[in-house]
Parts: sequence; C-alpha cells; structure tokens
Amino acid sequence: FKTDSRGRFSHFTRRLLAYLGLSENAARGLGWTERIHPEDRGVWAATFAAALEEPDAFEVDLRVCTASGVHRWVRISALPGYDAKEELSGFVGSVFEIDDLVEAREQARADAAKLEAVSGELEEVAFAGAHDLQEPLRSIEQLLKLALAGESADLGLALRQVSHMRDLLRDLVDYAASSAVHLAVEPTELAQAVEWALENLRPAIAECDAEVKIDALSRVGADPIQIARVFQNLVANALRFRSGSRPIICIGAEPRERDVLVYVRDNG
Repeated sequence: FKTDSRGRFSHFTRRLLAYLGLSENAARGLGWTERIHPEDRGVWAATFAAALEEPDAFEVDLRVCTASGVHRWVRISALPGYDAKEELSGFVGSVFEIDDLVEAREQARADAAKLEAVSGELEEVAFAGAHDLQEPLRSIEQLLKLALAGESADLGLALRQVSHMRDLLRDLVDYAASSAVHLAVEPTELAQAVEWALENLRPAIAECDAEVKIDALSRVGADPIQIARVFQNLVANALRFRSGSRPIICIGAEPRERDVLVYVRDNG
C-alpha cells in the first residue's frame, strides 16, 4: 500500500484488496481501517499518528476482518518516503498475515506460565515434604541414641518410620515426574491414618506428656498417605503451640449426609 503525506491511503495491491474484501474506492483514505478489530483501532491510531508526527519506519500487530468475515492477526510494516525537498511524501508498506506466529507466541506464553506454576508448586511440595519428614527423623534419631547408649529402644518403630518416610519420598518423586499431585483415592480407615501419624510423633508426644483422645472415626474415600500427613501436621502443630497446661488433643469424625466432618481439637 501507499499513503500520501497526510496519511491517507491512496494505493493498494489487488491481493491486499482481495484479502480485505474491499474495492479500491472503499479502501482509500481511511476506509480500510473499518476492517481493523474495534479493540485494536486505538493501537493503530496511536502508532500511525506517532509515525506521521516524527516520520520513521513503524511496525504494528493487530487484527483485521478478512473477506471471509474472520478476524486474522496481521503485521503492518511501513517506511517513510521523501520528496526532493526532503519533506514527507507518504509511506509505503506491506501487510503480512501472522496468525500462526501469534498462536505460537501465545502457546509459548502459556507454556512459560505453566512451567512457572509447576515450579512454584514443586517448591511448595518440597517444603511440605521436608516438614513432614522432620518428625519421623527426630523419632528415629532418638531411638538410635537410646540403642547406642545401650538402653531399651523400639527398633521396630524405627523401621516402620523409615517405611513411612520412603512412602513420602515416593510421592514426592511421583509429583516431580508428573507435575501433578498423585492421589490414590481409595477406601481409607481414618483410624489407620491417625495411627500412622501418631506413631511418627510418639517421641514428641511423650516428651510433652500429651494426651491424645481418639473419638469415633470412620472409613472415607481418600489417599491414605496424604490424609495421614494431614493428621501428622495438625497434631504436630498442637504439640508445638501448646499452652502451659498438659496438651490434650481430641481426634474424631462426624458422618454427615454426603461427607464426613473430621476434627482435631486441642487445648493450646
């Protein structure tokens, strides 16, 4: 295309007119700009006004309505031309369809956002995993110290806690490999999950002489490893943030019409 010094479009190739579905008379002046998507007209007006005010090459991406009635992304590039007096005589430019480039760019942005989100989730999971492993490690450390000192130590408990830690680490590896939380939802006895959590916390419970009361529990649909982690974290918090009194922790569940309300209460 060509424009005059005032920015009015004066010449178009037949191919561009066919692409826009316009006659030359309809496209001349600023007629063709009616084909610009309403949301992009401000971008075009600002870009072209700046190029006219201080003549310079410009490039702008926007959507235009084609002859088929479908909006397509195009890139408009133009260079200024000058007369013998070195005054602006107009612009000469081209229009390229870039739908495929825009699609690839948007996909790249979406992929980058997804990777950033996954990276953040992995950091959170790694932090949570390290937190969950602290209590079993602390328990195993105490049991080994007792054994090395020649005192009675429940090494069977230590082996079971090693097994629990292995399950947690397996879940972390599964998560890292799939970039999605791996939940094995199955019929799960809450009592068994609580027992697993309390076993990991046995030394901490003994250290502060805490009393843990287990009320009625039930079977639910859940991932047994993950629900046990929830119990472990809640009980560990109750032990850590206790008052001056002896810690008393109550765990129970109340079946409702469509779900089960699980509670962990303490006097901290």
